[in-house]
Amino acid sequence: MTKNKVTQEEINLNNVVDVNDEVYFELEDKYGRITSIIVNDPETGMQSGEFLFKSPTNFVIKMANQAIIKDEDIGKYNDVIINNCSLNGLDLIKENEDVRRAIHDKVKMIITPLEATMGKRRQRPKDS
Repeated sequence: MTKNKVTQEEINLNNVVDVNDEVYFELEDKYGRITSIIVNDPETGMQSGEFLFKSPTNFVIKMANQAIIKDEDIGKYNDVIINNCSLNGLDLIKENEDVRRAIHDKVKMIITPLEATMGKRRQRPKDS
């Protein structure tokens, strides 16, 4: 776990799944790029909440990698990322297995802010 000082505001966000724009922009100013994961209940079609995540530090990624090597369980890796990068709704993530599973499926979005594609280099023109 990181040793950052947790503010009272952050403690209060642990059970909040609907963050207003003002709080969102404050978090963005504080942490930089934020990834938003919206979880929907497929049975009701209702939104379970919007969960915000800061980018993991290299230290957090290292801890996650150590967790997967130690336990040979991708779930432990995902839990380390989620627990250390969550900015809101962490209580609901821990309590609700369906929400937790949905966010586990999107952990890659939290880690990787950019997408890469494969391409073919241009070929040199043949001498005539």
